[in-house]
Amino acid sequence: QQQQQQQQQQQQQLLSNEERDIIMGKRLIQMYQERDMLEEKAQLEKSVQAAITHRNAIAKQKKKQSHAKFLDFRNPTEEMVESAKSMGVDL
Repeated sequence: QQQQQQQQQQQQQLLSNEERDIIMGKRLIQMYQERDMLEEKAQLEKSVQAAITHRNAIAKQKKKQSHAKFLDFRNPTEEMVESAKSMGVDL
């Protein structure tokens, strides 16, 4: 459990660092646009988009993990009911 907490803290720090990098990247993109540095702008836009995609994937994974911890089988969601039916279980 302590290892899980450490992993979560590392993920939060990573997310924070990525968020800062994305913000800085967007500012640089704007500067490149203003200075008519279109090649640099295009390259940086790809990098920023990749960082955004990565950040979103981490957030989605984190959400799934936290959701898995708090499944309420007394009040199943529609998704839980459908999943159980597909396995032959009647909730």
